[in-house]
Amino acid sequence: MPYRSLSLAAAATALILSGSASTASTRDGEAGGFYADVALNEGEGRCEANDVPVGAAPPAAVTVKASDAPLGCTGPVRLDLKGDLAVVFDDAEGTAAIGAIRVDATKFGFTCGYESGRVVFERDGATRTYTGGPYRGEKVEGPFVCPDAVNLDSASLTFHR
Repeated sequence: MPYRSLSLAAAATALILSGSASTASTRDGEAGGFYADVALNEGEGRCEANDVPVGAAPPAAVTVKASDAPLGCTGPVRLDLKGDLAVVFDDAEGTAAIGAIRVDATKFGFTCGYESGRVVFERDGATRTYTGGPYRGEKVEGPFVCPDAVNLDSASLTFHR
């Protein structure tokens, strides 16, 4: 099984996950008519961004701009992508990989930053839905109350027109 990271799991009293992801510009996505849905699941919470415009469709490399993908969250933790997601596909293996993801997690008024490298998702059959997890994220910024690492239960990316 490929190495997986990006953990978004909050310790009972601290926050969870901080990372980054990216997406292609809105103008590029609208011009090509390609979109991505991003979902991050942690404990009882879910954060998602739907119909994020991207400039290309898999299997071409896709960039999801963090600025085009504000996450709407339910549950006790608010997650924000802190960088663009550069997604590369391997159709022979049925995978999508992101070199690094950085996310900021806010819980109980504290914001912690976490990063994972080489995050791999598996394709659901012949669809363009990719899922994976759990992922582990290492702390890259935040106060002492932030855990050194957290886990994200699961994540998914769906690409569509």
